Amino acid sequence: MNDDGNRALFISYAYPPSSAPGSVRVTRLVTRLPSHDWRPFILTVGSAIRRSTGSSDPFDGDHYRVNRIDDPIAVAIQKSPSRAGPKGGRTSSLLRRLAEHLIFPDRTIFWALRLKRAKGWARNVNPKIIHSTSPSLATHFAAKAMVRATGAKWVAEFRDPSSWLPRNDKTPALKRWLLAKAEAHIVNRADATVVISEAFAEYFRGRYPGRPIHSIPNGAEFSEADLTAAMARRTARRNRSKEAPFVLVHAGELYGGARNPEPLIRAAQIAQERLSRPLLLRFLGADSHIAGDAARKLGADKLVEVVGPLCHADSVLAMQDADGLVALLHDDPVGRIGIMSKFFDYAASANPVLVVGEKVAMLSRIVEEHSMGIGCEYSDITGMANWMAALANAPQDFDYDCISVCRHWSADAMAASMARLFETLV
Repeated sequence: MNDDGNRALFISYAYPPSSAPGSVRVTRLVTRLPSHDWRPFILTVGSAIRRSTGSSDPFDGDHYRVNRIDDPIAVAIQKSPSRAGPKGGRTSSLLRRLAEHLIFPDRTIFWALRLKRAKGWARNVNPKIIHSTSPSLATHFAAKAMVRATGAKWVAEFRDPSSWLPRNDKTPALKRWLLAKAEAHIVNRADATVVISEAFAEYFRGRYPGRPIHSIPNGAEFSEADLTAAMARRTARRNRSKEAPFVLVHAGELYGGARNPEPLIRAAQIAQERLSRPLLLRFLGADSHIAGDAARKLGADKLVEVVGPLCHADSVLAMQDADGLVALLHDDPVGRIGIMSKFFDYAASANPVLVVGEKVAMLSRIVEEHSMGIGCEYSDITGMANWMAALANAPQDFDYDCISVCRHWSADAMAASMARLFETLV
């Protein structure tokens, strides 16, 4: 396309090679927007975030397209001697959690303040749209400054609300109040606000009447040939030896236990008693050690495998090689409104899905509406156990048409919706 065409500047802390869920969404957007006559540029974090080597940067090496600014807190954590110890990963995780509670609006504020050095670069980009994305509220404040510097229209994207935290969240009351005020400030000043589910949009429309709120869910990246192959691989897995473990995979963060693995592990213990083959819950994610701790507490060490963080490509392979998948939602009403980005990789795997969370949650509703699996409340341990045992004994009864599901929830549809929104603003 013409170099002087429509330009969009994305400000996102999550971007490859990070394998965080927000990174996947941003990457899928920026690789597709050129087909809608939008040329994307990215302002993101620097080398301190390089924890994963397998996530592909679509503009790798193109410094004109991607500007990286180091996060001083992340750099300090990377250099912390505690990382070398046997519990180094947990120590750095504790430091991050403390920073989240003590620093306003979040620990990325120092990175966001350093973005002012990119104002000259942003003026040269001359974007028509600046798109900032959470979970970092600080990113939105940096975007506001960039909007003043460039005159661009501002699209603020939220993947979680700051005004509605889980009931057991330990954020102090004063900071909760400030976060809600910050969210309102952003939504009331952005030219448009994007959220990732219709339930989320309904919440924001009720809280901010008259503001332009748009629901643009995450989307799956797939080809029909890949999906056909995924269904064939699922059929082939039925011929595995009956002595091979029956594997259920949970991919993604446990958010310090807000996505509680204990009821799932209890259900697995009950299901294992009904099965002749070993059952294995495999947890992928930076804080998956929480599942390991819960397993030891319940005497279920043999039922749980802690893998830790994987790059996106390896995570997808692990999902595809599973017999079934589990999505743990926040054990809280706030879990109703989100659609975890990993869900779309789940759908493309052709594997059945167990959603653990409120039955009225968006993800539970989607899974059951598309006949992909079942939603169970956290308290319904018997229901989870019944589903696991039934899936292990008769996997063919749980097949679904993953091609039609992925057509409905595609990354192409996500990018087209975002492009249409950009066009309405300019």
